[in-house]
Amino acid sequence: MTPAGQALVAELSTEDTRSRAYGWLTTAQFGGLVAGPVLAVPLYNLGGGQGKWAFYSIFLFGSVLSAATAGLLLFTLREPEHARRRRETKVAHPSYRRLLPRPVLAFLVVASTGHFAMGVFEVVWSLWLRHLGASMRYVGLTWVAFSVPMLLSFVGGYLADRYNRWVLMFSGYFISALAWITYGATTNLTLFMVVNVIEGFAVAWSYPAKAAFLVQVVPPRWLGSVQGLEQTFIQIAGLVGTLTAPLLYENYLSGYVISVAGAVSLMGLAFAAPVLFKEWERIKRVGAVRSEVFVSMQDDD
Repeated sequence: MTPAGQALVAELSTEDTRSRAYGWLTTAQFGGLVAGPVLAVPLYNLGGGQGKWAFYSIFLFGSVLSAATAGLLLFTLREPEHARRRRETKVAHPSYRRLLPRPVLAFLVVASTGHFAMGVFEVVWSLWLRHLGASMRYVGLTWVAFSVPMLLSFVGGYLADRYNRWVLMFSGYFISALAWITYGATTNLTLFMVVNVIEGFAVAWSYPAKAAFLVQVVPPRWLGSVQGLEQTFIQIAGLVGTLTAPLLYENYLSGYVISVAGAVSLMGLAFAAPVLFKEWERIKRVGAVRSEVFVSMQDDD
């Protein structure tokens, strides 16, 4: 479902608006994550305030809302005509080896190392904070502090449609990696909260740029295949992170395991940055040539 949705967003948008589209998508996703905890308490009370039906009411509401949204989109969204015509033209699917030139491979490395770190973080973060004496309320507030800035992802999308997507992507991912290193290397709870907010803003401006940048380096006909491959790498890396984090946390590294995960993410960025910088420069040159041709055609008219 995720690759299909990502590819559909790319098809419904244009090159000039694609980052904004992904920005609004990210804003909507994290808007749900912020609204969910807010609605949970009244829904729990609506279900009786105790027992299994109190919990069921939360999940039933979410299920009904998701089903209603899916039904609405089914009847209102339509595949763009250009995408339909391209899909109807039968073309042999290339091997995945051909779909993985160096720029695409660089994106997969960033996705893998970054989501390995996320997998580690999601498992260990709450345990690490409780070990440091933080209350459950504080633990919850750290997630809010991270999520609320991501509501501004739509602004990041506007920036990515106007400015350098390579800079926006790698600056945000770099800050996220430094944040993970900070989480494991320090024990200052006040600093944690500040870094949570900074990381949230970094993700807000980097995710839309990264999503639109990936679309630029993949042939439109095979965008869904590449985005599906990216999701596979993401899930496998996240799984490896979640499986190894408890072992390393309990037996060897304690909270430093989050710092190690951040260092892994930095190594992935170090590999991908020069590759994708060259690709971004190539895309800019191609875009400049197309603009010159368009202006020339306008002058001829």
